Amino acid sequence: MDKDKLRDGRIKAMEILYVHDLLKLETTAVSEEHDRFVKELISKYTPLAEKINNLISENLENYTIDRLNFVDRAIIRLAVCELLSGTPKPVVINEYLEITKEFSETDDYNSRAFNNRLLDKIAKSI
Repeated sequence: MDKDKLRDGRIKAMEILYVHDLLKLETTAVSEEHDRFVKELISKYTPLAEKINNLISENLENYTIDRLNFVDRAIIRLAVCELLSGTPKPVVINEYLEITKEFSETDDYNSRAFNNRLLDKIAKSI
């Protein structure tokens, strides 16, 4: 699958997690219209959700997972899911920082720097 399709799939999966988190839905369902890669990401995330949240929480300093904004929380969760699934660390970090830049970044670059530090720390702990 080409790089653009993978990025689009990651973005769609992030949007699904975002909506489910925002609306406090119990399960993360993926409709038939979503492509295979999106379904694969969500199906990997669902059984690992508790482990992923614990890893994030353990690596946050002076912060809690509930304080992360919904977009960044979805981005970080999917990135950790891919790290746990064996996607190479540089690929995961680069891809999700690009998604952060597109969906969460403000002019001061705080989100990208924060997510970069957090993902790097989590990647080293896995």
